[in-house]
Amino acid sequence: MRSLSPGRTYRRIVALLIVASSSISGLLLWSPLSSVRAFKPTPFFASSSDKTHVQITEEAIRELVEGGIIPGVNKVSKKMEKAIEHINNGNKYTDFIPTLHTMNEAHFTGDALAGSNARIAGLYRNMKTALEANELGKARMALGSAFHAIQDFYSHSNWLETNHFSFNPDVANINNPTAILANAAAANEITCADCGPPINCVQCANNVITPRLTTAWHQSFPGRNIKPFGRCSHSGGGDFSDDNPARGGIAKDTASCDMPHGHLHLAAAGIAKQHTKEFLKYIKRNI
Repeated sequence: MRSLSPGRTYRRIVALLIVASSSISGLLLWSPLSSVRAFKPTPFFASSSDKTHVQITEEAIRELVEGGIIPGVNKVSKKMEKAIEHINNGNKYTDFIPTLHTMNEAHFTGDALAGSNARIAGLYRNMKTALEANELGKARMALGSAFHAIQDFYSHSNWLETNHFSFNPDVANINNPTAILANAAAANEITCADCGPPINCVQCANNVITPRLTTAWHQSFPGRNIKPFGRCSHSGGGDFSDDNPARGGIAKDTASCDMPHGHLHLAAAGIAKQHTKEFLKYIKRNI
């Protein structure tokens, strides 16, 4: 593969962050679903103490721009604000489109670790192809959806509960999506203890019982025996996986104590922002 000149790499990272002449139309024509299975997509769904996907993404990009990721630029312009809005549309799209809302690989749920990484790698390739074709709207859509999955990993996995305080380098590992499986819980392993009722951040604070990597399971429709016995639930409104043991989940989508691990919400959001920045740096180095 031929290498890109520094000037061409610079132009591409700028292109992602500066608005194209054509807008993304009809992106959010679908009605929001009754429940959201991630950091809340926008402040409309969140409380004042919550960090949303939109906030995490905006803060990450603003801090990178102010830190000099684009040489000679240290402030987000009006055009960049519009580009960030388009990227966030791609992020929100992942929660609002029914086929993506229920897809484990779009949210790092259901222990779909390698599958989630493979999807991010596919989005990365789609973004690269779109940039080469100067289809900036498509590139930003792909980037936003990749950001969504990366951010969700920290809300839906037991990464924080197993005493990790920085981002996981195996998440969004474009060159080796299966590397994340090296420390994954075995398929028949019990990963969470039954907790509650009530299912909240008091009763379920210490329900993770595996030191190995696992994720929450989310079930949008009632039904028995969909989640394997002893695996961790997501919990919260709209999740029926709690119908099967282990009851009680590990999601950190909001800071509310009604969310089983809500006490870790801000820590999860902080690492999610850190990894969002790292992924954009990776793009700058490699596209």
